[in-house]
Amino acid sequence: MIRDLFNAVTGTHVIPNESRLFEFPRYSFEVKRVLRQWEAAARADGASLIVEKTPQQVFHLQRIWQWLPNAKILGVVRDPRDVVASMLGRGRTVDAAVSRWCRAGEILKRVASDGRCRIMRYEDLVADPQQLMSELASFVGSEVHEALPQVRTRVEALAASGLESEPVRADHDNFRE
Repeated sequence: MIRDLFNAVTGTHVIPNESRLFEFPRYSFEVKRVLRQWEAAARADGASLIVEKTPQQVFHLQRIWQWLPNAKILGVVRDPRDVVASMLGRGRTVDAAVSRWCRAGEILKRVASDGRCRIMRYEDLVADPQQLMSELASFVGSEVHEALPQVRTRVEALAASGLESEPVRADHDNFRE
């Protein structure tokens, strides 16, 4: 869903898959090569902004800002019960999932006042994507184009059907601590 929403922001090129580019120390030539590929793809789309969606990048913000000092970071914070449910589906333990969620939250709190960082709740985005996308477009210096209502319709259809294309949700009424 995040990918779809950013495709509705004028002038953005969304990297189709999680790159994990900054997750591991890499040779500078490799990072430069990937960044050049992203820039070329963005130019081919007529875009000036590149959006990369890898949640693990939160643990590597300093490395990102080292390579891309003007990079804007969007920290999406979800209900921890949903995060744990999602991570359990990927083979993580409850303790590992909770620990990861807490560490990510601590990092986002530390960088929240940095003008290059914006933090939002995932649940707010789902509830009112139009409002939050307008705010985010302003944050990155762009605007939302006419495709956003179609994204809103898709979000509502997924919610009505009970199907999730992306995140797993916990049964909050029966969630055990």
